[in-house]
This record gives sequence, structure tokens and C-alpha cells, in this order.
Amino acid sequence: MLDSIGLFSKGRSHKSQIYLLRSCRSSSGKTNDNNKKYPLFRSSKRFTSFKMRAVVVDKFGDESVLNVKEIAAPKPGPSQILVSVKAAGINPVDTYIRSGNYLPSRLPKLPYTPGGDVCGVIEAVGENVGSEFKVGDKVYSLLITASGAYAEKATVEETFTVKLHQGL
Repeated sequence: MLDSIGLFSKGRSHKSQIYLLRSCRSSSGKTNDNNKKYPLFRSSKRFTSFKMRAVVVDKFGDESVLNVKEIAAPKPGPSQILVSVKAAGINPVDTYIRSGNYLPSRLPKLPYTPGGDVCGVIEAVGENVGSEFKVGDKVYSLLITASGAYAEKATVEETFTVKLHQGL
């Protein structure tokens, strides 16, 4: 007797495998320990995730307002670069903004993802981005991100982006 069906993902990269999990019960009502996993599809390198994990602030306050959520991944605008985040800077100004104790004209609209300093690998570039930046380049950006740095992916303006030196 079929008890439940569910989907789950194994892996978080472009090589992720999506499975169908089938759990069965015997006629006595006991769950069968031989749960079967049926591969539905394996994503290719061209597959781009539409969701990501990010720290989201829904209201201003202390550190308890920082929540990790799954949200839509940002898409780069014409002059923006999409970065797969490897490191994000945490600055005192981030705490002032999060608490609401900052210049009212500079407070972001809620909800928002905090962080302005980001380092990572280019995943995509906007159509107006110069030829200096290519997918796979290691880059960093200081002070401003369009989407917030406390996330798996962030969009940054080309003018605030610098390539990392080869040894870094």
C-alpha cells in the first residue's frame, strides 16, 4: 500500500539529483523500511537555480530579526553582475541599518537582505557589462550590492566590482 510520495534534492550544485521518494506500508500498517528512491532528472550545467538561501530582515530590530529563508535568486540587470557568494563582509553599519538606527533616507524597504561587501565567482553578467568580466572570474565588491550580500547569490553593479588577483 502506497503511504506517501515526496520529492527531495540530493546536492546543491549544478550536479543535483532530484528524487521521488516512495514510502510503503504493509497491510498490517507498518512502514516498509525499503523506501525507494526513483531519480526524476539530473540537472545539467546549464541549469540555474531559481531559489537560494538568504538572510532576510522582515522588520527592524535586534539580531533575532535575522532569518534564513529560501527566496528567489536575483537576476542581473543590464549593468550588473551576478556573483555566487563565497564570503560576505559583516560591518558595524549593517547592525545600525538592521536595528533601524540609521539615516531614515538610507534605510532599505522591508523585507531586505543585509550586507554590502561580497566576494565570489561570477555566475552571469548583464548585457551592458564590459568584456573585462566573464563567467567564472573571481571578484569582490565593496559597500554596495543590489540584492544584499548575506545570501548564496548577489547582484553587484559593474562600477563597484573588481577582479581578484590570481593568487587570492
